[in-house]
Amino acid sequence: MSSSASLIFLVLISSFLLGSHSSLTSAQTTLPPLVAGLSYDFHTTNCPSLQTIIRDYLREIFNSDIGVAAALLRVHFHDCFVQGCDGSVLLAGSASGPGEQQAPPNLTLRARAFVIIEELRNRIHRACGAIVSCSDIAALSARDAVFLSGGPDYRVPLGRRDGLNFATVNATLANLPFFGSRVPQLTADFAAKNLDVNDLVALSGGHTIGRGSCGSFVGRLFPTRDPTLETTFADNLTRVCPTNTSTGFTPLDVRTPNNFDNQYYVDLVNRQGLFTSDQDLFTDNTTAPIVTSFANNQTLFFERFAFSMLKMGMINVTTGAQGEIRTNCSARNTAATTYLTTDVDQQGKNAGILRDAMAQSCLLGLRVVRPPACGALVSCSDIATLSARDAVFLSGGPDYQVPLGRRDGLDFATENATLANLPFFGSRVPQLTADFAACNSPGFRPCSSRIGRGNCGSFVGRLYPTRGPTLETTFANNLTRVCPTNTSLGVTPLDVRTPNNFNNQYYVDLVNRP
Repeated sequence: MSSSASLIFLVLISSFLLGSHSSLTSAQTTLPPLVAGLSYDFHTTNCPSLQTIIRDYLREIFNSDIGVAAALLRVHFHDCFVQGCDGSVLLAGSASGPGEQQAPPNLTLRARAFVIIEELRNRIHRACGAIVSCSDIAALSARDAVFLSGGPDYRVPLGRRDGLNFATVNATLANLPFFGSRVPQLTADFAAKNLDVNDLVALSGGHTIGRGSCGSFVGRLFPTRDPTLETTFADNLTRVCPTNTSTGFTPLDVRTPNNFDNQYYVDLVNRQGLFTSDQDLFTDNTTAPIVTSFANNQTLFFERFAFSMLKMGMINVTTGAQGEIRTNCSARNTAATTYLTTDVDQQGKNAGILRDAMAQSCLLGLRVVRPPACGALVSCSDIATLSARDAVFLSGGPDYQVPLGRRDGLDFATENATLANLPFFGSRVPQLTADFAACNSPGFRPCSSRIGRGNCGSFVGRLYPTRGPTLETTFANNLTRVCPTNTSLGVTPLDVRTPNNFNNQYYVDLVNRP
């Protein structure tokens, strides 16, 4: 690229690097056209606090765990490359129906990244209603992960809908670039997504943050050492991974592993790229000049990275009626979404505990089974009972008949009466037994805790000021990451193994002392 062409490129691109709340300039027209259904002001009116909610929460998270920034960036990349930016990588698969998360390249995605995205969805839907998709949240989280790590800030077009299905394991493997690939194959992989060689080199710069596992690069060490590896760097890698079956980790960027900067390209020039797919960018004559330009000019890298992220974030997006706004990022919506354990309508009519215990969006899902199909002859309390049954069944649990004929009450209980009657998460068995006996129940049934999530406030008493002795150590450490203080607002699955499947794993968890 000539110096004059470079100058023109810089002028055109620099207008894109705006704050997330600033207006677009006329130079925006030089950027790739937005796909139908996306816009930069999609949620400006209906959710003005959206970007602030995400950035403030991620800033809080990164203060104690900056490493998860790379995980959030990687989640967005892995989502877009498989079947488009539709949030399908967020969907939880199962042993009988494995999805994208079960594909080998995604097994190393940090679980906490998924927890963070779900917590963001929860906060956003509380603030604005169920109007922002999980795929939009993932795109914004990736942008803020870059910015809060020291990288560029840029605007993100919004309006994506969440996909209705995840890709198979084989489809995931076929679409994600492989860490052992060389430039010709990588170029073909990116071209299949309408991304060019400049996008390939720029987006690879995301490896300036994060870590790589031994399994992704030991082929460069054993049985013979890759000649493109700088000697001291290779020696250090051998200490981390002394055998070809080692399971250690090492930073992708050896100089500034937690800072989003251009040092990744400096590493490549010095023959210290971790993956084959990294180092070959400097070895191959097609991409080497771009690597060198980014190594010498961080501003140029930032501008091109933002440009390429915009392109990638529009790969085969799902919009409008093609998708949905998930009320749980890890599961498709159902006609009857269950949070039903309690039952009080916000407007004062006793229909059980509907709106105060459930998101408004879940209530709207329940109402679709009421009139006009049959007329006003089915009570809200019957609908709530049937919805709970179907929520269990559609999550993999038992199907059973439900006796009907309930009428809706004329009054709701007081707050004190509600507190007096609901079992407390801090209670022990004698109290729980008494609580359930008072309802003529044949025994207390904590099994509803096998699906769903718990917030920090319901269990931080087991972590602070001293750790509960019945907590298994690794599980307790993971909880501490979700809730680093006794005032944290995070959430975590009630069943750590199969959080969205109704099965017996809750009891396996208890045996293992989580």
